[in-house]
Parts: sequence; C-alpha cells; structure tokens
Amino acid sequence: MMRDMLATITAHYLLFTFLTSLGLLQLAGARSKTRHLLLLDSVRASAALGVVLLIAGYSFFLEIADYGLPGLEGAQLFFEFLLTAIAALLVCAGANVARSGHIGASRRALRRRIAASVVELRPLFARRRQLRVEDEAT
Repeated sequence: MMRDMLATITAHYLLFTFLTSLGLLQLAGARSKTRHLLLLDSVRASAALGVVLLIAGYSFFLEIADYGLPGLEGAQLFFEFLLTAIAALLVCAGANVARSGHIGASRRALRRRIAASVVELRPLFARRRQLRVEDEAT
C-alpha cells in the first residue's frame, strides 16, 4: 500500500517538475527572445504556453490528491527535479532542431551563445581574482 502510494507520488512529482520546468523555459525564452528555447515559432504563443504549463503542473500536483505523507526525501526529490529539468531542456532543443530542419545550425548557435557568455563573464572573474590578490596582500 505505502509502496504503491510512493510510486504514485513519484510519478506525479516527475510530471509536475517536467511541466513546470518546460513552462519556465518557455517563459524565459519568450522574455529573452531566445528562439532555441521556444517550442512554438511565436514568442507570444510560447509565453502563453509557458503560463499554461506552469498552471497545469502546479494544479496537477497540488490539487489532484491528498498524499498524506509525513515527509519526502529531499535528496531524492532534487534528483528527480534535476532529471526532469534536463528532460525539459532536451525537449526544447529537440523542438528547435525540428523547427530549423538541421542540427548543425543549432549547435553553431549554441556555441556562439556559450562563447558570448564566456566573454561577458571574463571581467567578473578578473575582478574576483583582483579582489582575492588584494585580500591576500593585506
């Protein structure tokens, strides 16, 4: 009985984290106009889909059943969340590849974005290094 209930909660939690992660990715992609995160071609439609996925995820998990358990293992829930968040990211990447028609362009765009992020973060790391040297000198 308890084992079946735990399996049900786990399945519900996986669905909850997947839907909410996918919804947040849609909202973040729509807000930043990062097309490789969007499931749909339209930014507005993707934002609306993100809101619907968030509401659906929370409604499903919080309203579908009263689990009545004293507590769940935090580490297990975190692992399951991480797994479904990565799955949501892969779904977005797959949708982008399907929309663009080939994987090479998506890889190049991802490499360019990573390179741009590194360039943006370099001054922060340099400043941190400088502060560390100043702290050691004093």
